[in-house]
Formats: sequence, structure tokens, C-alpha cells
Amino acid sequence: MATNGYKEDEISGEGIEVEDGKCVVDGVDTWVVRYIIDMRFNQNWNVSWEDGDSTWEPLSSFSGGLDHIMIKDFKLKDPEKYEALLKRR
Repeated sequence: MATNGYKEDEISGEGIEVEDGKCVVDGVDTWVVRYIIDMRFNQNWNVSWEDGDSTWEPLSSFSGGLDHIMIKDFKLKDPEKYEALLKRR
């Protein structure tokens, strides 16, 4: 399923153009994360992508690591699970 249009950048508040689940950031095609579905103890993240797919991704896939806005969002939604899994690593 292709997703096209504009989405507000949660950091800058500016509109970003999304086409087929991707946008361009600093001249590089970047996949747009819709939200994080789940997390595993080895810090793999189940990601729902803007194009409708979902995959397990390592922490290294997120710029800023644990400070990435979508990881922070997951932490806010399920702080107990987030903290419990971080302790297991």
C-alpha cells in the first residue's frame, strides 16, 4: 500500500512530503516510521512503517539510538515494558 502526501515532522513541526512510505532527509531517501509496535530484550524494535509493512529493526537503524523520537514515544506508551527489557540486555 503506497502512502503519499504530507506528514508533519514531529521534531521541527514542518511538513514533509511522503511518497511510497519514504521521504527525503538531507538528500537521502528515508523510510518513515508510523509507530513502534513492540520491543525485544535484545533491543530489536518491531516497526510499523508508513507504507504499511512492519519489520524487526536493530537499535542501530534509529538515528539517535534510544533518543530517537519514536523510541521515546514507545517508552511513554509502555514505560514498564521499556524499563524491564532494558534491564535484561
